[in-house]
Amino acid sequence: MRFEEVTRTAIEHRDGALHFRLANKRNWFLALFILVWLGGWTMGGSFGFRIFSADLPSETRLFTMFWLIGWACGWVAAAATVLWTTMGAESVTANTTALTHTLHVGPLRYDRHYKPAELKNLMWRDGSGGPAFLQGRGTKPSAIVADYGAKSIEFLRGISQSEATHLLDRLRPALGMRRAEA
Repeated sequence: MRFEEVTRTAIEHRDGALHFRLANKRNWFLALFILVWLGGWTMGGSFGFRIFSADLPSETRLFTMFWLIGWACGWVAAAATVLWTTMGAESVTANTTALTHTLHVGPLRYDRHYKPAELKNLMWRDGSGGPAFLQGRGTKPSAIVADYGAKSIEFLRGISQSEATHLLDRLRPALGMRRAEA
């Protein structure tokens, strides 16, 4: 018998800080579909490179170069989607001096740092929880949101209400916030 995982999250206290990690929702069908699509896309690009390297008029070469730039941008976006879908995760590290939000894709990471004193209205925002590309205009996936100075920030997109409640109950004290401040 195989039991479902209770949560996609991991919370631990380490080095005087709260560490929270949320694994991305895996969509293996999407990843496989895009990989197959990338095979065809790569063949189209190889034909484009052959055309570009052929002895053709400069107008044709200029158009082909423009087309190849668009092709490369599409290839990178599709490959990034596959990587995010199969290996992506978000993490939050919090203590009284900093809140760090990190996006992980395999060994790659991108960090954003925030001052806890500037965070206000830290809460869960309800949404459909689906991927951003399936959201309609004006709708957003569920996330942890906060006001940060004059702008709004959001992290941990797709987090469920129970996961968010569990995290916020630990995150606010780790940041030195009282319930009324948050």
